[in-house]
Amino acid sequence: MKSLLPLLVLCALPLAAQEPVITTLQITVDFVETTPAIATEILHGENLPTSSLKWHDTLKRLLKEGESKLAATLQVTTKSGQRAIAESVKERIYATEYTAPVGRAKNAPAVPAGLSGVDVPIPTAFEMRPVGARFEVEPVLGTDGKSIDLNIAPEFVIDLGNEPQMSLPTDAGERELIVMPKFYTMKVQTTTSVTDGGSSLLGVWLPLADNEGPDGGKRMLCFVTARIVKD
Repeated sequence: MKSLLPLLVLCALPLAAQEPVITTLQITVDFVETTPAIATEILHGENLPTSSLKWHDTLKRLLKEGESKLAATLQVTTKSGQRAIAESVKERIYATEYTAPVGRAKNAPAVPAGLSGVDVPIPTAFEMRPVGARFEVEPVLGTDGKSIDLNIAPEFVIDLGNEPQMSLPTDAGERELIVMPKFYTMKVQTTTSVTDGGSSLLGVWLPLADNEGPDGGKRMLCFVTARIVKD
């Protein structure tokens, strides 16, 4: 005799998919100005900083000795795989394109007492250049949970003022009608890997000299330190 009870079928329901944990990372960039001798000692000696602790110990020693100075420190906290920017800058906006001036009539005096609209070119396009210290970074935590891959681009930009491109004579002297800014830039774009809490040298630059060119008597070191932010 067949059972009249319904057949029970057990079905295993899938567990709810767990959201992946995205690790938070802290990236710090130090710009340190020092002498060629000290830079050579750090870079080619036996005590090249390879960890955050060693680098900061070296930094303290350099600043205490008085021959080096910390030009800038920038820090940003972001998620693994997310691009981030840290900057301390002044935004320099300047014209890049102009409409040509109408010009004066042929019989106009060569040296006008003043300038009018017919003499002056009109700016029609502008650009912005950040002046100061900044860096962009995209950090990715390695599969081992300890190494951090960095796609990073630090830069240090100094504004050198304007350079005349066009001027006209007046009774009071030359009047500048078009000027373009001059910048001194120290930058590098690179990729590197560090362990949690470790540091890496990103670049060595020649700082700005009094003649607005590279100063061979100084060095600027750029270091990055990356840490995993603990919960």
